[in-house]
Amino acid sequence: MDRRSWLWRRKSSEKSPSGETESTESVVSSHSERFSDDQALSIHNIQSPEVTCKAAQGGESDDTVKTLSEKLSQALVNIRDKQDLVKQHAKVAEEAVSGWERAEKEVSALKKQNESLTRNNTSLEERIVHLDGALKECLRQLRQAVDEQDEKIRSAVEALERHNSALRLQLVSKSKELDLRTHECNLSTLAAETASKQHLDSIKRASRLEAECRRLKATTSNNNNNNNNNNNNNNNNNNNNNNNRPMTASSIFMESFTDSQSDSGERTLSIENQGFKTDSQGQKRHFFSLVEIGLMDDFLDMERLAAMQEARISVQENNLRGELVAVVRRMSELDENCRKVTAEKVGLEMALDACRVQLNLSQDEFSRVKKELEDAKVKKIETDSQLEVAEHELESLRSSIFTLEKEIEKEKEFSRETVGRCNVLESEISRVKANSQFQRSAIIEEFRINQDKELAEAASKFAECQKTIASIDRQLKSLATIEDVMIDADREQ
Repeated sequence: MDRRSWLWRRKSSEKSPSGETESTESVVSSHSERFSDDQALSIHNIQSPEVTCKAAQGGESDDTVKTLSEKLSQALVNIRDKQDLVKQHAKVAEEAVSGWERAEKEVSALKKQNESLTRNNTSLEERIVHLDGALKECLRQLRQAVDEQDEKIRSAVEALERHNSALRLQLVSKSKELDLRTHECNLSTLAAETASKQHLDSIKRASRLEAECRRLKATTSNNNNNNNNNNNNNNNNNNNNNNNRPMTASSIFMESFTDSQSDSGERTLSIENQGFKTDSQGQKRHFFSLVEIGLMDDFLDMERLAAMQEARISVQENNLRGELVAVVRRMSELDENCRKVTAEKVGLEMALDACRVQLNLSQDEFSRVKKELEDAKVKKIETDSQLEVAEHELESLRSSIFTLEKEIEKEKEFSRETVGRCNVLESEISRVKANSQFQRSAIIEEFRINQDKELAEAASKFAECQKTIASIDRQLKSLATIEDVMIDADREQ
């Protein structure tokens, strides 16, 4: 059975060499396995006890087969090593491709990140520009509002100061005018007092004159009582004439004096003048009685003296009447002036009260404006503090923007470096790809060439082996025929 199986395998191996030389790498490996199996079987069959007698003849063929099998196994090992090397190169190429893909992904991610950072930077720059513009606009409006408020407060304060100065000037002028009116009123009062004093003095002088006239009347009446009885008849005509003459003068004086009287003082003076008239008539009677005694010259002197005294009295009375009229007129004028001054004083007091009220209102307005100014100053301080806070925030924003710009520059530099590395990696990957493809193509070409050479060598060696095996097979056949003959002979025996 073993021999027949070996012969079948040998026949199948004789039929398959031409197809095996044209097969692929897997077919070569299968043939090598089959060859090794055939070799093992052939060695087993050779070493069988049935063919031990023929072992010496096939020793050389066995060595040749061994060397051929060793060469074939070495060729297969080389082929496997080259296949492993090709696989390693393919793996390296795949890793390079995967690394390139990863680098492309990283580059795309970095590009996206760079684009997002650029968009964020542009948005931040736009926001910063907008915030800067808004801050500048707010600062401008704030400064404008503060300037307008200061201008309004300044104008209001100036207007109030002008109004207060005008009111002060008006108050000073009114005060001066009031002082002048008061001084005039005082002067008029003093003039009225002096006039009243002069009037009282004139009344006193008139009373003294009246007393003197009464005294003279009493003396003349005493003289008339002594001489009345002796000279009644002789002096009737002269007394009548003399009485008519002084009565006429005194009546003229009294009429002119009574016409000038208009008040109670004047009526008092007229009454006193009437008494003085009666006294002067008695005195004249005394003078005429003396004339009747025979002293015509003395009578004439006395009459002249009486006329002079009467004229002097009339002049004094006229002067007193004129002074009294002037005093009365002055008193009426002073009363009118006093009423006017009183009315003006009341008006000035009312104006002064109004000025005081206006001054109080102005002071209240000034205090209100001052308070508003203080409030505006407080608001200005608050706005200045807010402005400082805004400036600090702006500085912080600018510093943060500066740091962000630095970071963006770093990111840009990093992205540029990354892009450069990616470009380097791409060039390296392309170079590696080209090298790997070139090496792969070279290795594949070399492998094909070597494979063709090795296959040709293997085929030639295999052909030699087949020839050797064929010769060994023939020998074995001859041995088998001999053995069959011997077996048949043994059976026959």
